[in-house]
Amino acid sequence: PWNATMVKGNSILLQLSGDVTTDAATHVRYAWYDYVECTVTNSDGLVLSPFLEPVAVGAEQQRALEQQPRELVVAAADTADSGPIMSPPLGFNSWNFYHCNIDENTVKAIADAMTSNGMSDAGYTFVNIDDCWQVERFPDGTIQPDPSRFPSGMKALADYVHGKGLKFGLYTARGSRTCQNRPGAHAHEIIDAATYCDWGLDYLKNDNCGGTFDKGPENVSWVKFRNGFEECYNRTGRYTVRSVESCGDPNACGQWIGDVANLWRTTEDVQATWESVMANIHANDAMAKVARPGAFNDPDMLEIGNVGLSLVEQYSQMSL
Repeated sequence: PWNATMVKGNSILLQLSGDVTTDAATHVRYAWYDYVECTVTNSDGLVLSPFLEPVAVGAEQQRALEQQPRELVVAAADTADSGPIMSPPLGFNSWNFYHCNIDENTVKAIADAMTSNGMSDAGYTFVNIDDCWQVERFPDGTIQPDPSRFPSGMKALADYVHGKGLKFGLYTARGSRTCQNRPGAHAHEIIDAATYCDWGLDYLKNDNCGGTFDKGPENVSWVKFRNGFEECYNRTGRYTVRSVESCGDPNACGQWIGDVANLWRTTEDVQATWESVMANIHANDAMAKVARPGAFNDPDMLEIGNVGLSLVEQYSQMSL
């Protein structure tokens, strides 16, 4: 009842009481209609989802609930221009529509569209280029963008995207070759992190493809990038979101993945079919307990807007 709800600072206190044998509360349901800039978290700082929080109903637990209100903390959503992300990154990735047919003019057009069609106002802030932007390495080991498709260079393109109030992301792979056989990050993580820092990168997707890999644990490349981007953050104040592939075992990589990455693929590549969407949703469930603010499970990108899903299926993928 409304009179069992109390606002205290940035918290909402719910007094859950009642006879456990009759009308005791078993779940707390929440939804925000007007306050979309807020999130609801539990006492451990984890975002409550999906809109339903179970309440223990054993006699001993119920007596404890009657003695002490259950606290739900309302925290402002992440809106800072820099600093670790606390909510899943939203934006545009070039792969599922453009694949390798991407260039700087297309990226600029995407940034222009996102600022004019309301997407950026709704929180979609990242403009990310996937594979095929890189062609080789210079003699000093620095990664070389495709000079025919990105003649202005990545620093100029990042500046353009930033000028629109958006954030800029790129793709690499932890092996020596990317999925499209472009130069990967193997043995170049530190110099790449420094290069990306100089370009003003806000997001790096680190794929798992071919070529030579670091010997030892699978997280070697990810740790090197984490250390490189932490140095960048300490020096510039610009935070770089780290997306890696992959981790699907909560009892193995799930024990440490959140310490090296902000999000990690938990599934196969999504396709624009309902079967693929649902397969990824179910596969993602296994890692639910690993996610926390700033560290998120990634069932691959939205296929919304691409040919293959009906309008209802597109709405459903977003909801799921």
